[in-house]
Amino acid sequence: MVSDCWNIRRAQQDPVNAHGGTGVIKVARLHSGLPDSAGCRFVDYSTIPPRCSVGLHTHAANEEEFYFIVTGQGRMTRNGEQFEVAGGDLIRNPPGGTHSLENTGDSDLQMLVFESVFGHLG
Repeated sequence: MVSDCWNIRRAQQDPVNAHGGTGVIKVARLHSGLPDSAGCRFVDYSTIPPRCSVGLHTHAANEEEFYFIVTGQGRMTRNGEQFEVAGGDLIRNPPGGTHSLENTGDSDLQMLVFESVFGHLG
């Protein structure tokens, strides 16, 4: 298999407490790309169990993230606004944004997280 092709079903996820959130989630870093990936810092495949969360955190002004919810449902807080998310949703977390994500369902919430950086990287 080529080195830049990944399968989330075969990815080894490790337990972490994400940004001080509730409980433990599982994360696999599929890709860590700077400086040769056109600004892509990483791609993560994450599983948030029921009643667990990614804690509220703020990114730098040159960091942008996209969360693609593969399965499950949850509640996103983004820059003070709360809204429901579910499988199939793509959510932009803008540069300098503050956000968190809680699994509010009865099954795992699985997502892909794409983080990019732009401007001065030093």
